[in-house]
Amino acid sequence: MQQNYQYDVVREKRSTDFENSNIHGPPIVPVKSVNDERDDESIDASLDNAFDRRFQVVIQTPAAKGINALTKESLLKHVQIMEEIADFRVEMYGENWTLADICFKPPSPKLSHGPFAGVMTKLLDRLIPCIWITPIDCFWEGSKPLGPSPPLILGPDIHAFITSLPKGNITWKNLDPSAVLREVSTLFDLGTVFNLFERAGIGAAYLDRWCIDPLDPECPATAPNAFNYCSAFNKFQHWNVAKPKNEQIVLETEVIAVDKSDSHDDTMQILDDIFGKKRRKREMVASTMKTNVKNYTEDESSDYYDAYEDDDYDSSHNDTKSKEEITNGEQCARYGKSFLKWLNQNEHRWDEFLKLDEMPKYPDYGKIMTGGCRGFARKTMVWPEDLIVGGVKRQDQKLISAEAFQSIFLVASGNDVFLRYKVPKPDLKPNLNVNSWSPHRASQVVSAWQRNFTQHIYEHRWNTE
Repeated sequence: MQQNYQYDVVREKRSTDFENSNIHGPPIVPVKSVNDERDDESIDASLDNAFDRRFQVVIQTPAAKGINALTKESLLKHVQIMEEIADFRVEMYGENWTLADICFKPPSPKLSHGPFAGVMTKLLDRLIPCIWITPIDCFWEGSKPLGPSPPLILGPDIHAFITSLPKGNITWKNLDPSAVLREVSTLFDLGTVFNLFERAGIGAAYLDRWCIDPLDPECPATAPNAFNYCSAFNKFQHWNVAKPKNEQIVLETEVIAVDKSDSHDDTMQILDDIFGKKRRKREMVASTMKTNVKNYTEDESSDYYDAYEDDDYDSSHNDTKSKEEITNGEQCARYGKSFLKWLNQNEHRWDEFLKLDEMPKYPDYGKIMTGGCRGFARKTMVWPEDLIVGGVKRQDQKLISAEAFQSIFLVASGNDVFLRYKVPKPDLKPNLNVNSWSPHRASQVVSAWQRNFTQHIYEHRWNTE
């Protein structure tokens, strides 16, 4: 209740400041964090007050007066600055410190006791993101600054067993947490974690939100305006090949990188071991079932293999089609990004090879942002419109223009940061000496990050262009 009360006070103060601010200032206007310079002794405050009333604000305005900020370009700029903030770091005590290390985060849910509980707690610690109050949370791109950074990379045994996990790098950009937890809960006792996620309204997180830019190659297939660019690329190829040689469009080839990283920490290795054993057990069961088939009577065996041969014939036909699909997939992987870039630059030519319902669909930004946005936990993280958008104009209650975007992120207290790393975490901070780590040093890290960040924003290139 105390934190909620403080948040309301902060919200009221920031909302007033936002309405009274000079919204026609430079493109990015930083606002210094509240209580930025505090006596180091104050870190002995109550541990319950984890973010200690610290927050930082970034306000983005168009470069010229009268320009509507509710556009793809302005929103993508806000995504970009938020990603820069997430990546900004200071070096102290032998380690690099980013916002993810010092921001305020919801606490990890308590798991039931067991050998798997510790592993899941570590994973949740990596996945639970900083709390941002930002207009980009209305869209899938709101996931981009959340990380985790570096991404989670899980082994093949885990992917084989939990099919809802995205392959390769796992971040909030491609993670459906509820689907993963639903699948894992059938294998292990997760206690109340799944219920907590449901009550918080986490659902598919960002995967079912509109993409600011449907031509982003990472825009998920589950987004309301997902664009099937591989299908469009196939139509583009047929259209392009039919043109005279000197009029054909040449796309750049992209080298498809193969991730050979071996960055598994102990937690990932334990997960590989657990799921590897389960997969091997499942394969043994399948092998036993195959052996039992041989014990059928001759007639039953004959019927079985007759059916198998029919299936094999169909499978052969499907393999040919599959190869064609694989070829198209390889072509799309090789030229897809270049094709999307060309589409971005040549919107006037889309109708030469695409029907209207096959074209990329941009969101009605004002409609989606009317009333505010919601964070990754939709039922608990509700960002009021007047806190994230300023200088608005409406038509039939819907936003049709805005003159500023505002994002707020909460910074943890020095005491909270101290507690996070007082126990050795070699996978996160391998060079941190926990014997000399103290609340005072943690507070110095927080203050140094804030000071350097504020200076970085004031000197940002967008403020001088």
